[in-house]
Amino acid sequence: MRGLAFEAERATELGELFLRRGPDRTRQALADYLADQVARGRLALEDPREAAGMFIGMLLGEWHIDTLLGRRMELGPAQCEARARHCTAVFLSGASA
Repeated sequence: MRGLAFEAERATELGELFLRRGPDRTRQALADYLADQVARGRLALEDPREAAGMFIGMLLGEWHIDTLLGRRMELGPAQCEARARHCTAVFLSGASA
């Protein structure tokens, strides 16, 4: 990821290609799911695409930034799952219909 970020500054098409085929697809798939939940009356969101980005941002948070900047993270599956559950609970408490 660090290498890609460095190279994308010189080769913008490389960064754009990665974004379209990776993060953009993930955000859109989540946005589609959230929009479906809004349509079913389960969630109250004005902009499911924006909400998807916010949720993903919560999941990645400081761990992602720390790792990108070279800090070694000693995270086990239990810690990752606990964070995912906590982020989901926080997100849903603000988005529940």
